[in-house]
Amino acid sequence: MKRLLLCSIFCGVPMLAQSSESIDLQHSVMQALQHAPALKAEQAAQRASIEAAHMGRAALLPYIAVNGSIQKQQQRFTYDVPIALLRTHVNNRATSYGIQLVQPLFDLAKWSRYEQAQEALKSAQSKLDLQRQTTILQTTAAWLDVVRAQAAWKAAQANESAMLQVQKQAATSFRLGAASINDSLLAGSRLDIAKAQRIHSQNTLLQAKATLASLMGQDGDMQVSLPRTFSKLPLQAPTLQAWQHTAEEHALGIELATQRKTVAQQQYMESVGEALPKVQLIASWNQSNNSDGSFGGSKVQTGVIGVEFNAPLYAGGALSDRRRQATQEKVQAEYLIADAQRNTRLATQQSWLDMQSSLSEIAALQHARHSVQQALKASHIGFEVGLKSLNDVLDAQQRVASTEQSYANAIAHYVMAWVQLHATAGVLQTQDLSAVDQLFVSQDAP
Repeated sequence: MKRLLLCSIFCGVPMLAQSSESIDLQHSVMQALQHAPALKAEQAAQRASIEAAHMGRAALLPYIAVNGSIQKQQQRFTYDVPIALLRTHVNNRATSYGIQLVQPLFDLAKWSRYEQAQEALKSAQSKLDLQRQTTILQTTAAWLDVVRAQAAWKAAQANESAMLQVQKQAATSFRLGAASINDSLLAGSRLDIAKAQRIHSQNTLLQAKATLASLMGQDGDMQVSLPRTFSKLPLQAPTLQAWQHTAEEHALGIELATQRKTVAQQQYMESVGEALPKVQLIASWNQSNNSDGSFGGSKVQTGVIGVEFNAPLYAGGALSDRRRQATQEKVQAEYLIADAQRNTRLATQQSWLDMQSSLSEIAALQHARHSVQQALKASHIGFEVGLKSLNDVLDAQQRVASTEQSYANAIAHYVMAWVQLHATAGVLQTQDLSAVDQLFVSQDAP
């Protein structure tokens, strides 16, 4: 009877590793990149920055304008000394038209605004890259949540299936007088707990799949499988120091802070330029026609070419205030660069340490998986010969399921740390995720 009971426990437990085909992380990320509203917003902002850069350049190029007017005038003149040759009433039709060209020759403020627009364009591209990176990280985290939830759900299913068979056999054994009422009640309570765990894990799985589907912008049957064997993901640099050096050169946070400093420098130059003289070339041609006047009709043509100069003398103190403001903004930008560098170094170190600790945890859990399987077999044998109780066997079975879940969590933690390390260093690309896909599809033969 004991042998039959043990056989029913293990024959009813599905193998966790034989789950359905794993989902493609790289495809999920590509779908999310095409769907993410925040990423599309940054793309629109980047295109707007392109136009702003064009407008900044336009302020340095020649400005050409045409003008024209048609007027009908009635004029009455009263002279202190009447002169017979002069008319006192004129009905005049006046037309005028012309063209004017203005070319800045020296305007430091306009040039600084042009440089600011160019740097703002670079910042917009960096923000777009940062949002793209954020989308990749969010999708990867959601995908790994599905991995963990799938493992928990399958472990709960296996546990419930085993407990169900145990409960049936314990009830049968009690009716036949081969087992006590305590064994039957214990099996029933374990089954109820297993059902609750399965319901909870199923709800968690549905929520994880919904989150991933929301990021991807489409629904789908998102099945994932744990790898039976584990191999390290490839690294571009072998040491923490090398990763920190790469991060200092390519991290998007540092890049944005540096661009902000450049903008602050140009804002300071703009404030200086507002107080300096401005010089521009002026060229124009105009013609005015009058149909009538004191001496009859007339036509006047005027051509002008020259250099125009203007300089502010006093603006209520605003010019000096603007320079002081720009100076403090430069100081602020320098501190922000230092803060970004410190945060990047720290984040790189944390990701590296998380990855290394996860590797150690995975190695330990690989041994633990083998150990709990052996312990479960030993519990069976002990139960058959009367040295172990049914409770010992059920505890061993639950340890197997718990170890599988811990193994899934460790792998997910390792993969997330690996992806985060590349993101922090500013070198994360979608094609790098193919290595993660290879890890989850590399399975031993059953």
